[in-house]
Amino acid sequence: MGTLIRHSTPAERFCKCSLALGFDSSEDVARASGVISGTPTIAGGLATLNGTTGYITYALTGNEFNSAEISIVIEFWPDFDTDENVARMLFDSTTSNRYLCYKQTNANSNVLTIFLGNILIASIAEATYSPFWLVGQRNVLQISGTSTDTSAWLNGNLILDADATAWTAKTPVTFYIGSEHNTFKRFDGKIGPIKVFKGLLTAQDALNFYNKNTYAYRENYAFHLPMRAQEHDPTNTQTLDIQNSNHGAFGAGAAEPTKNSGRGYYYDGGDYLLIADSVDLRIRTNDFAIGVLFKRTTAGTNKALIAKGAAGAGQWELEFGNPSSEIRFFEDGGLINLSWDQGDDSFWDGRYHTVIVSRIDAVISMYIDGYLRASSAGVGTVDMDATDDISIGAATEGSSNWFTGDILDVIFLPSEGMTALRAADLHIRTMKSINQV
Repeated sequence: MGTLIRHSTPAERFCKCSLALGFDSSEDVARASGVISGTPTIAGGLATLNGTTGYITYALTGNEFNSAEISIVIEFWPDFDTDENVARMLFDSTTSNRYLCYKQTNANSNVLTIFLGNILIASIAEATYSPFWLVGQRNVLQISGTSTDTSAWLNGNLILDADATAWTAKTPVTFYIGSEHNTFKRFDGKIGPIKVFKGLLTAQDALNFYNKNTYAYRENYAFHLPMRAQEHDPTNTQTLDIQNSNHGAFGAGAAEPTKNSGRGYYYDGGDYLLIADSVDLRIRTNDFAIGVLFKRTTAGTNKALIAKGAAGAGQWELEFGNPSSEIRFFEDGGLINLSWDQGDDSFWDGRYHTVIVSRIDAVISMYIDGYLRASSAGVGTVDMDATDDISIGAATEGSSNWFTGDILDVIFLPSEGMTALRAADLHIRTMKSINQV
């Protein structure tokens, strides 16, 4: 791992994190090619700057910002209010290749100015961002944009909405923390983690970063069936949910899936698990997420991984469609019908795959092996309130659309969606857990 991304998570690196700076100690800064000027205090993940002499510079490789899509996340604790008559720089970069953000002076109306690709993107009015500015407290700024479409959020609040200014990627070789590139406009206060992604983060990411709950989804499953030996309960013919006791009962007799010697169960085309219906397992909000780890061994159309309900009764189903190289998620009323066609036999290649379906606000997305493969905007209020049991490895309470292969892990969040960061995290964690038996 490069020193410039050492302070990133695996999911962030999966989502193209190209720069992740932290401030654990002066030695930590030096390891990442940082040079400390003045007498900042570097400790506990924060750089404390005095507003006059202190700042930090980093030598870049030139590859951190050269992307048509860019997202920047910075945490800071300002010791000044928005109406202070001093220009204060959060970050800047090499002349003619500038990516920067700073608060201007009274004469310039205290606007918050953003440059991407050496182009002035916006000067955000003080009245727009000041209601969310916290003096002496933690602030999180996220800027996310591509040419003609740049947005920004302060502490989870939208302060710049799809700005249409055109810009092109540049390749700065020096990054300045708490100072302009010519060492003016010094920052007064603390600056914490700084991360750059060569991709677009969302409004939900901005809120998650601010609330520090990017990965808290793991605490909010309605059920999680990891299907290890320790959750295998043959006495009660079930596999145990480790979250809320929504256990998966084996189909009776010949319909029981076979426990693998390692993780998961093998389904022979007539097996299934049933999770008894409850109010908590009905999708009646706008957001949800479903994730399945599987290994498919036989091709075929209309083969369900997980489903709830029967036709015309608020049904939803995640299945291999027609053709069998297609994986799709649908809701019976037709509001949701999202699919991705692999176009070959990769889904029954004898390897493990993850599929994650998520809805956030009016966008539903499908991630295959951590990568976004299909999405649809404008999805209205979701109504998937079937009272049937949830079926795994089949549809319609185990009576149809039987899957052939291994299912090794299933998660379900009926009121919370997955950003790309969360989907990448879930994929990585799930794949790493395959050998946990």
